[in-house]
Amino acid sequence: MKEKIIFRAVDETGHIVLPVDYRRKLDIQCGDLLSIEHVSATLMHIRKSSEGTIQVDSFGRIYLAGYAFKAGTSFEVILGDDCITLYTTIRTCAKCGGADTLTRVHSEILCASCARMIE
Repeated sequence: MKEKIIFRAVDETGHIVLPVDYRRKLDIQCGDLLSIEHVSATLMHIRKSSEGTIQVDSFGRIYLAGYAFKAGTSFEVILGDDCITLYTTIRTCAKCGGADTLTRVHSEILCASCARMIE
């Protein structure tokens, strides 16, 4: 099974864009309030919540500056049943070490070239 891995980085203003497909699946609109569960230094769950403290702006971004992530911090963004999960990560292909167009093939993360060789 292959699934696309989505990466997002914190911009210079402390924002990160939540993927539009994920927002649609969880019915998250611009202006909605979200809660962030900071599980660990590398893991956060983001959920729609009327009691949330983070608001989605008109560009689909949320502001993460209060969480001490520097501009350029990269996240793997994963859609769950009721939340969006962000992992801080530096990922590369398990076979060649490349970082372009990564996909998950079974339990490995591979670049497009290595994934084609397996198919």
